[in-house]
Amino acid sequence: MANCTDSTQDVEYWLGVLRQRKWLMYFPGAPGDTREVSAVLTWPDVYDVVVLISESHALAYRAPRGNDNDPFAPEFVLDSYAGPAVWTLRWLLTQEPPGKQLSPLRPVPADFTIPYRGPVTIRPARSTP
Repeated sequence: MANCTDSTQDVEYWLGVLRQRKWLMYFPGAPGDTREVSAVLTWPDVYDVVVLISESHALAYRAPRGNDNDPFAPEFVLDSYAGPAVWTLRWLLTQEPPGKQLSPLRPVPADFTIPYRGPVTIRPARSTP
């Protein structure tokens, strides 16, 4: 029997999808440290955000944009999901694009924490020729 692997079970596959879709990637910590990865896609009225803490724990959410809203420190979210990194990325990437009618705002859940707040390396997606 042939050895078949399903690339969609790999976090790197889904990070590649984020890059293809032009998500802005954030790498907290020292340059080259990729233990934690965050990404943001900015829509006219909302941010879609994912924070990968480990392969077994990630957080994704859609939060409203505003003049002073930090995408990594929302007070309210429209929707959120936490779980293993692959499932969290799948959940976020299958969300419908936001429309003019947004879901009701919900307070940020109590366990909604982003562990690292410090220097960040930001890498915009590269355009392909």
